[in-house]
Amino acid sequence: PMRCATPGMTVGWLLDAKAAGRLPAPKLITPAMKANAVLLLSLRQVRAKAAGACRPAPRNAAVRLEPGQEIVLPDGFSTVRRIEAGREHGTASYLATADLGHVLRAQLGPLEVRIEPASASATAKVCG
Repeated sequence: PMRCATPGMTVGWLLDAKAAGRLPAPKLITPAMKANAVLLLSLRQVRAKAAGACRPAPRNAAVRLEPGQEIVLPDGFSTVRRIEAGREHGTASYLATADLGHVLRAQLGPLEVRIEPASASATAKVCG
């Protein structure tokens, strides 16, 4: 199951809780909040080796991901920006470590993203 921000909480658990009326209605969800949430749910950080052939991700250009394709992040923080119709539409930051994993697996797609490692000398890879 896809995990959310709280240990033990999955998307399935949230959907079941919503259907059972156990989740309060949100007070205000801005378009930016929704865009960030969609991006976070679109990429799953895993501790795994990347599958398939990899290529360096361009630093200032968007890459297109299909479901199952992966991004391998360098050590440290990286920012991923979702691009839709040429504009930024959601931002998420990831910390890549041995414990958390370096691989982001696309759960939805197609997904167009720009990957920005915090270190100017670091490069991410796109695999699959």
